[in-house]
Amino acid sequence: MARSFRHSRPQRARVFLGCEGRSEQAYGVFLQKMADNLGLHLHIDTFRDRVGGGDPLAIVEQAVTEMRRRTRNHGKYVGRAILLDSDRLEENPERDQRAIRLAHNENIVLIFQNPDHEAFLLRHFQGHEKDRPSRGTSQRVLLSVWPVYQKPMIGQDLHRRFSIEDLQRACITETILRAPLKTSPILSLM
Repeated sequence: MARSFRHSRPQRARVFLGCEGRSEQAYGVFLQKMADNLGLHLHIDTFRDRVGGGDPLAIVEQAVTEMRRRTRNHGKYVGRAILLDSDRLEENPERDQRAIRLAHNENIVLIFQNPDHEAFLLRHFQGHEKDRPSRGTSQRVLLSVWPVYQKPMIGQDLHRRFSIEDLQRACITETILRAPLKTSPILSLM
């Protein structure tokens, strides 16, 4: 009797990326496409908050619960991060500190987009790496350099617009982005 041999692919290294909303989740898809294009053997496992409403503690708590569930069901992560807007910080300092402690205890890096996702995307554009629009003006400023931007973009749109050089440019000024990547294979993207 002939044996059937299946060539199994080695499992990709898994990176957990908690996302405040659909825009951040699309950014995770963009990072996955970048990893694939570079031939990196990574799986960026995104999870989008559905109940936190922008509250950092609620987002972190929900992401931790889901990350633990996915770890039990599918194995460990080599990197863990959560993308959050910074514009809600300091509304409740005690809750903010609880979110930071919980993330630290779970070895999750919090990546704060200052002040929000649109400002974060703006810093991917050449000449805008250091731009820091004030709260509430980021989308208008982003539209001045990317007129077709609409919230939320999908990962494929981000991938068509941004290159690896744009991602690396953002990382030069977004020092918080480099921290989770130093201990993760996703560093190759940055």
